[in-house]
Amino acid sequence: MRWAVLFACFFPWAAHADTIYLCKAYSGGMFWSSSACGPQKATVDRMVSVPDNMAWDQKVAMGEAARAQGQAATQAPSPQAYQQAQNPQASRQTECDSLRASIANLDSQMRLPQSGQMQDWLKQRRQQLSDQRFRMQC
Repeated sequence: MRWAVLFACFFPWAAHADTIYLCKAYSGGMFWSSSACGPQKATVDRMVSVPDNMAWDQKVAMGEAARAQGQAATQAPSPQAYQQAQNPQASRQTECDSLRASIANLDSQMRLPQSGQMQDWLKQRRQQLSDQRFRMQC
């Protein structure tokens, strides 16, 4: 058993997989099934591959997670993202303001007592943000 788990961890493509189906009944209800939807008087809405050594509720949870991920990927972008795409100048100004605030925050942290290693990191991070700000011509 122990070797099988290690083998599956290092070679996940070799692990045994099972398929579960999200079925939509002709009456409109939705349910998960381990067998094809047709004989159950339903149509397939989604198929998800899951490890076969899991409990049914874990398989369904993985299926629901895959379903939620798929729905998130197909949703329309937010109005703010659309507005920024339509007005790149406003987006650029927002990013410049964000960089300016981040640099000011780092400056205030550098005035506090810090270890040498932390001071070096703060200095490097400030330099990176300043470079980015310069490239953007803020």
